Amino acid sequence: MIGRSPACAFYAGLRRGELRGLRFEDVDEAAGVIHVRRGWDDVEGEIETKSQKGERDVPLTGALRLILLEHKALTGRRDSDLVFGRTASEPFTPTYIRKRALRSWALANVKRTREGRPELVPITLHECRHSYVSMMADAGFSLERIGDYVGHTSTHMTSRYRHLLKGHEVEAADILDAYLASRGARSGARLSVVAGKASS
Repeated sequence: MIGRSPACAFYAGLRRGELRGLRFEDVDEAAGVIHVRRGWDDVEGEIETKSQKGERDVPLTGALRLILLEHKALTGRRDSDLVFGRTASEPFTPTYIRKRALRSWALANVKRTREGRPELVPITLHECRHSYVSMMADAGFSLERIGDYVGHTSTHMTSRYRHLLKGHEVEAADILDAYLASRGARSGARLSVVAGKASS
């Protein structure tokens, strides 16, 4: 199972500092949103969000809701307690989370490819955030809307985070074929005849 703080980066796009500063009172189950109101810095402690757009509301997906409910039941934390803290009042240590994540990746990587490489490549919290942006784009959300959810000040930054997900090539070809047909484009067979004549 995906770790709980990485799950929140993966399913909600929160930054590491925002995950460290997240409190249970910020998780609004009734409204179905996570209120991002603060971050956490090693030196300064609790801080304001990275930018003005950093303070935002993020949709709470069903998958993440279940993970957070389970986490709440296991920890017994409530209200102003830190969601992912080492304790209810002390934030998690990033290096500790990374070590735990690497152990989990190692356990999950029992299978290997034919070349002997692990099937799964470990990713960081920040890469989980990139995955969130990519999934949101793939689901059809505009860059502006995704930018609002992840706290970016420009769509240019959001676009840099977005990566094309694999597995949609056939769908893309079908959509392009439909577009070409609607524009009166020649069929592939007709084009191949034309191309053959041109080369002779």
